Amino acid sequence: MPADQLSSSPLTNMGLFVVLFSALLLIGFCRGGPTTTTSPSGTCWVMGSLYYTFDGHDYTFTGNCTYTFAKNCHVDETLPAFEVATKNLNEGSVQVPSVETVTVNVYGINIEIVRNEYGIVRVNYHRWLLPLNLNNGQVKLSLKGLYVVMETDFGLIVQYDWDQYLVVTLPGSFSGSVCGLCGNFNNKKEDDLTTPSGSEASSMSELGQSWMVPGTDANCQNGCGDDCASCPLGYVQNNCMLDLCRGETVNTYLCTTLQGFADVCQRAGAKVGSSWRTSTQCPTPKCPENSNYEFCGNGCPATCADLNPPTKCNFTCVETCVCKEGFVLSGTKCVPKDQCGCTYEGHYVEAGASFWGDETCTKRITCSTGGSLSSSETSCPARQQCRVVEGIRGCNPVDEATCMVSGDPHFVTFDGERFNFQGTCSYEMAGVSSNQTDMEHFSVILQNNGQDKKIGSVVKVVEVQVNGNTIIISKDDPGAVVVNGLRSNLPMTMNSNKLHLYMSGWFAVIEMDSGVKVYYDWNSVAFVTVPSTYMGAMQGLCGNYNLNPKDDMQMKDGKQATSSEELGQSWKVATIPGCVDGCSGPCPGCNSTQKDTYNSKSYCGLISDPAGPFRDCQAKVDPAGFLNDCVYDVCLYQGGQNMQCKTLTAYTAACQLQGATVYSWRSAEFCAAQCPSKSQYELCSSGCPRSCQKDCGTQCMEGCVCDEGYLMSGGECVPANQCGCTYEGQYYQQGQVFYPDALCQNECTCNGTVTCKQSSCGQFETCGVNHYVRSCQPSRKGLCTISGDPHYNTFDNTTYNFQGTCTYIAAEGCHLNGTELTPFSVAVENEKWYGLSFNPKVSVTKLVAVEVYGTILILRKNDINMVWVNGILIHLPLNLNNGAVKVYQEGQNDIIVTDFGLRVTYDLVYHVTITVPWNLQWQNLWSLWQFQQRQSR
Repeated sequence: MPADQLSSSPLTNMGLFVVLFSALLLIGFCRGGPTTTTSPSGTCWVMGSLYYTFDGHDYTFTGNCTYTFAKNCHVDETLPAFEVATKNLNEGSVQVPSVETVTVNVYGINIEIVRNEYGIVRVNYHRWLLPLNLNNGQVKLSLKGLYVVMETDFGLIVQYDWDQYLVVTLPGSFSGSVCGLCGNFNNKKEDDLTTPSGSEASSMSELGQSWMVPGTDANCQNGCGDDCASCPLGYVQNNCMLDLCRGETVNTYLCTTLQGFADVCQRAGAKVGSSWRTSTQCPTPKCPENSNYEFCGNGCPATCADLNPPTKCNFTCVETCVCKEGFVLSGTKCVPKDQCGCTYEGHYVEAGASFWGDETCTKRITCSTGGSLSSSETSCPARQQCRVVEGIRGCNPVDEATCMVSGDPHFVTFDGERFNFQGTCSYEMAGVSSNQTDMEHFSVILQNNGQDKKIGSVVKVVEVQVNGNTIIISKDDPGAVVVNGLRSNLPMTMNSNKLHLYMSGWFAVIEMDSGVKVYYDWNSVAFVTVPSTYMGAMQGLCGNYNLNPKDDMQMKDGKQATSSEELGQSWKVATIPGCVDGCSGPCPGCNSTQKDTYNSKSYCGLISDPAGPFRDCQAKVDPAGFLNDCVYDVCLYQGGQNMQCKTLTAYTAACQLQGATVYSWRSAEFCAAQCPSKSQYELCSSGCPRSCQKDCGTQCMEGCVCDEGYLMSGGECVPANQCGCTYEGQYYQQGQVFYPDALCQNECTCNGTVTCKQSSCGQFETCGVNHYVRSCQPSRKGLCTISGDPHYNTFDNTTYNFQGTCTYIAAEGCHLNGTELTPFSVAVENEKWYGLSFNPKVSVTKLVAVEVYGTILILRKNDINMVWVNGILIHLPLNLNNGAVKVYQEGQNDIIVTDFGLRVTYDLVYHVTITVPWNLQWQNLWSLWQFQQRQSR
């Protein structure tokens, strides 16, 4: 990065980190030991985007394909064949990859280690816990602290941190015989950038492309071309600084680099200062139950697979978690010795676990406590086949089906039946029949919002119930979800990584371990996709998934409904005040002239145009139904383009879910995409968008992506150095304060890393949840009302009348210095009540103004379903500062609520209420009986 650009980079002071590295070295970060060795062995490694060859040549490479990392290119009787391949993954910035998978082929064994699958290795398409002893000891894999280490009997050693740090070591006997991105190991660094043909690569992209493993990646890139940033520094410092220059998360890459550097030092026999994590604010690894963190622990501990650790260990000092006395390592857990599992052909199996003992899924083996194995003959259930899916062999569904609801709303069942249903209550969209006992149960519930109670509705809320969890995605809170009553940022993982919540394009995605996926775009489109294992087991508005669309109008009692209204009423799960089960009277329709107009290419005909943007999708997703839906909605709303855009958006999503290509169809004048600040629209955005957190899908979807140098954080794009933290599977934004326990006994803050301290609620507070946020809540509240001409009832229940027509402070927090209370002010402006001409002195409320968190919000008489925010008129609902302030309509009232308990309601005529928490009892001095007049402007 040029010097003149440093001041505008996400990291404002690169020199600070150079000084940090230098200081660490000077004060003894690695001290008292050798910094180089004279061993004839060779070591090649990659960390982030920096590669270091066997011969000491370092270069940066950012490709995200699958590459030959190191391979024996001259196999003979003394040099066994092997190949180490890496699949890279770009996140946040296309210029900084992580190592997504490491694949080793040796002795006819396929070994795959996948990023974030800590403690697990895939061998010949089966998942196994560590340690492993393969081919009678020819290949061994074990957990060494934070790393997996593979060792062969001929001296090949592979070490990987399940993230971005990979090390391959070879004995000197392989000198001049290897090839790949690691070079040829001939003690000449100048020829390390050699292609398989023997010629020197002219660029890093050419080098990467030459070592791509054939047939592995359809859509990948061999680097960032001429757009790569650079930082001219030493190789370890360079790697960390380069990743920081390229806009990555400061804490993540700094800590990862330092961890790798510490490992290099420890493996070289140097003493590493144990305080480096504290001085750099890098978090210590989280250890499992019944273990303790040790900075310099034994890398060859006792395990259930080998209760007697080896007397000779090459990893005597590693950063690790050490089991407590009386416990041994079982996979990644520490268990009592009598709870150890079994060993099967060199593979360790936890007690209670089962696995396939063959490649045809006919032999199921189970491990019992005490180390005994039992097997049974079996086969894959109906609608499943034994095959490899995503690198794992097992019984997998042969197909899947998708149910969709879109527009006003149009339903397409799992079996393809189409119907319209405008009910505005809560209904079961899809769920597992109660008589099914051998599959994961779930239920998807829809609540529709009546855009116009006379004519129709759109999806407002999608609720998913699974494994005792309730997940709510609401149109009123885009970018976030409510999980078990608490507002949560995406992405997050739950249930021991069996439940994933993330964003894909404009959609929130809930992915279950069973293969079920639920999508909702916070607007008007929802999908439920189920694998064929659920065939014949489904119920709800989406039908029973039995491949027969003729019986999809089945009601809860098993009978067939005669109308969509009757069907919806059958699957209603909750009644919401004012909701209806369809149109009020006959639903409006189109005349023939309108249908002809809206079927044209300038309207809905774009969907079925054989030369249009959906031409490659029409064979995969029938356009006829979507065309009819589009015409129906546009007619319903009298030619409104908004409904046309909703249908086109829905068809785009349906096409992309089927893997079809969609071509550009939006423009600034037609269905323009609205993207938040620091982001841009992409028709086919990556399933792994630039984000601070790494949980994501693989499907390309339409949506907004952050600009280069910015990452998605809780629904907004932020500079990389403002990324938040992950704590127990959940992502928190920078500066966010949260209470992880139900008693608010620990207050945690995210500032790059999560720090927690003991806490307790105040005298007039209890730990509770308010507006989906857990915090210390006031145990009592005060209520003040203003009504009529106006009549006032204060917080302390004093009643009086006052007919002034100026602007007055109704309630204001005072004397807040030295407290943790949030300042606020509520003002009311009155005007003469012209409806009472016989009494000109009578007044009524004209507007209510709330000032809080530096924002002025005004509810004005007759401005129905709207609020003024700092002088700008905005439609409700409104969500500010990630839920700190919300404005919405409830019944006849517009309501302003805050996260500290202030609640203001106004019916836009003459009735106002102000509710304040009890902890403001002594700070709320100006409260209706002590007025401070303000001159009207």
